[in-house]
Amino acid sequence: MSRMLLPDGSSLESSFFSVLSILPTAVLTLFLVPRAANRWKTGGLHWSIITPAAALLVPLVLLLQAGVIASTDAAGAVVLTLLALLLYAVHEELVFRLFLADSLSLNGRFGVGTLLSSVLFTVVHLDNPFSDPLGMVNIFLAGIGLCLLRAMGGGLTGSVLAHFLWNAGIGVFMGFGVSGYSFPALCRPAVDPGAFGPEASPFLTVILAGLVAAGLVALRRKPGLV
Repeated sequence: MSRMLLPDGSSLESSFFSVLSILPTAVLTLFLVPRAANRWKTGGLHWSIITPAAALLVPLVLLLQAGVIASTDAAGAVVLTLLALLLYAVHEELVFRLFLADSLSLNGRFGVGTLLSSVLFTVVHLDNPFSDPLGMVNIFLAGIGLCLLRAMGGGLTGSVLAHFLWNAGIGVFMGFGVSGYSFPALCRPAVDPGAFGPEASPFLTVILAGLVAAGLVALRRKPGLV
C-alpha cells in the first residue's frame, strides 16, 4: 500500500493509529455521564441518514460542476481512511455530543449544552489547515445539528452515523477536502473548489440552517430531550 501523506506531513497510517490510541480515552466518557449506556438508541435513526444526504447535495452539485477525474489512490488506503474516519466520528461524538453536551446542560437545559458544546466543537477546528470563517459557521451549525439528531431519537448512534456519512461522503466518495484535510479517495473533482472543502460553501450554510430550524421545530413537541 502506498504511503499517503496528510497536510501536516504525517502519514495516513500514523493518523489511523493515533485515533486508536485516543479512542479509549473517549470511551471513558461513557462512564462519566449518567445513564450513558441508554443513549445508544436508534428510534430516530432515519433522520441521521436523511440529514447528511440532504447536506451532501451541495458537494455533489460542486462535483458535477467541476467534473470528475479518476483517483489513483490504492484501495487499501481508501479502506483505511474509512476506518479512520469512523473512529474520528465515534471519538468526537462521545466527547462533544455526549460528555460535553450533557455536562454543560445546566439545570437540565439541553439547549445550553447544545450551544456550548457546539462552540467548543468549532474552536477545536480553528487550527485546521486552510481554516475558513464561513467553514467555522458551518461547523458550528453542524455541531448543533448533531446534538439535535441525538435528541430526536437517534441517540449517539445517530450522531456518529451522520458525522461519518458526511466525512466519508465528501472526503472518500467525492474526493473533496474534509475541514481542510485531504484523504485517499475513489475520485477527485477536476477543479478544486477550495482547500477547506465544501464545508466553506454558503449554500451549505443555507441547508444546515434550514435543517437545524426544522429539527428545533420538531423537538418543541418532545419533552425530556436527553
